[in-house]
Amino acid sequence: MATFVMRGREYLVALKAEDCLLTLHSLHWADEIRNPHQEVPDLPGRTEPTAAEVKMAHQLIDALTADWDPELTRLITGTLDPHLQCHPDDEWAQLASAQLTGVRATLAQLSK
Repeated sequence: MATFVMRGREYLVALKAEDCLLTLHSLHWADEIRNPHQEVPDLPGRTEPTAAEVKMAHQLIDALTADWDPELTRLITGTLDPHLQCHPDDEWAQLASAQLTGVRATLAQLSK
């Protein structure tokens, strides 16, 4: 997760490494999300899911569930390091890697 400034406006983005490229996926800030019922008044109301739908949802969640690794090193090695291997002269990626390494060192000091 990061912020990105373009045309004088700050955007919330998800930073991701894909095929030796860094990609930004723009997201919405909380205050940019509107209530759809205010925008389209004739939307249907809320309905309760059927037992079959709930069962299918649980099966899908179970199939896609994996242990979450909260370590910051996973972000560094999984996102920036592959990009830096493909593009070792990318100054922005080098800066981001250095900043994340600094954050990791700070967190290590705070957890002592």
